Amino acid sequence: MGLGHRHPIRELEGALIRVVAYSKLVGKEVDETVAYEVLKDLIVETERKITVDLIQRKVAEYFEVRPSDMTAKRRSRNVVYPRHVAMFLSREMTGLSFPEIGEQFGGRDHTTVLHAYEKIKKDLKKDQKSKSLVDKLVITIKK
Repeated sequence: MGLGHRHPIRELEGALIRVVAYSKLVGKEVDETVAYEVLKDLIVETERKITVDLIQRKVAEYFEVRPSDMTAKRRSRNVVYPRHVAMFLSREMTGLSFPEIGEQFGGRDHTTVLHAYEKIKKDLKKDQKSKSLVDKLVITIKK
């Protein structure tokens, strides 16, 4: 039973309580990322299915590279960064494991996906430009 069913007010109230409790527990301000993390089980029910393929296509389009570059062995800078972003978003938005994501990126090892995930996560903490870029891509992917 996701948001919008039998008792939407109670569900919304419960969702809000969960978000606030979680933010206090981890010592983070409530923002879209915190809310999404806490409520992703409810949100996923109501969103259209987000796939690695969709993420790869949207990221490739944004960075003006070919979708096939996401799975190719090329390592040039103009392809590596978009691929890392796509791997990060795949982990954040699909719930797939690192090995499952690696498989969809041309059979890459799970450690490659983990490295990409950690790199982008670090960039988001230190660089507002990266955070803004990822936020834009999330919105584009969810459309």
